[in-house]
Amino acid sequence: MQIFLRVLLALFTPASDAEAEGLHRFAPNDVTVVDAYAHVWSARVAAEFYAVDMDMILAIGFHESRFAENTVTAESGGRVSCGAMTPYPTSSCAVKPLLGQYLDGARHWAVDWRRAGDVRSEREALLGYAGGYSLIRRCRRGPVLRHAAWGDDLCLTPEVFGRIRSRIRSARQAVLAPRT
Repeated sequence: MQIFLRVLLALFTPASDAEAEGLHRFAPNDVTVVDAYAHVWSARVAAEFYAVDMDMILAIGFHESRFAENTVTAESGGRVSCGAMTPYPTSSCAVKPLLGQYLDGARHWAVDWRRAGDVRSEREALLGYAGGYSLIRRCRRGPVLRHAAWGDDLCLTPEVFGRIRSRIRSARQAVLAPRT
């Protein structure tokens, strides 16, 4: 009942001006203030539904699609990942409303990876989100470079998500800070 009430409250609470302006300030080239309202509201509803952090959902959305709705990202094996959070590879994409895209992504993180049998921590759940069991297992053995001998370490993806989350929060706080 408590989850139902939280989700209901989120559904009927629009994003605030400060939340939308903060998200826009964080990514001014990627999301307009008008679109930021929809992203914040959708992320909030998804966060309440799956009991996860709204700002982490927004961070993943920024990392995966730069807040572009109905993004299609090519994956290995001829598959694609779809939506603002590009949660999981599939054979094809269907156009969905923004809320549906955030619900898909939040579900993939909160249900598919947080509850996966061999996932030992929240960090590994985020690794699973980013690259599946293969990435989790490879990261348990050491760094995984994007290219065979060079490039960024894919095992640091959860930390990248965390830094983006911090920047989103800082941008919002800058809007909320009293002006002198």
